[in-house]
Amino acid sequence: MITFDVHCNPPTATAQQKGAFRCGNGIRFFTKPHVRQAQNDLAEYLRPFSPEERLGGALLLRLKFKFPMRKSETKARRALGHLPHDKRPDLDNVAKLTIDVMAKLNWFKDDAQIARMELEKEWSIVPGILGEINEL
Repeated sequence: MITFDVHCNPPTATAQQKGAFRCGNGIRFFTKPHVRQAQNDLAEYLRPFSPEERLGGALLLRLKFKFPMRKSETKARRALGHLPHDKRPDLDNVAKLTIDVMAKLNWFKDDAQIARMELEKEWSIVPGILGEINEL
């Protein structure tokens, strides 16, 4: 089992934000600079937690994205410490970016190994990314 708690602002860029341009008779796709920057930042945050050997078999992945609390929140709501996050970016898209980075860091051979996933996003006083990955 690997657990991590990274204190950072979770990425708002997602893996789905691709750019495209016409080239001859076809279309070429590319990764936009802000998405590439988000990937690089995530890689730096997650690299210290990378396993020495790739995880094998079916995997359980839990991720919680804690976005910085909005300034517009009342003191009473801030006192709760965290609130459900109901705005963009979409949870599944942020998770996909994170999973892609984990795959590049050799946490596992292929993201198809993830058999079960639990995802959350919330507004929080202390922003960050909490995660846990287990072999099933």
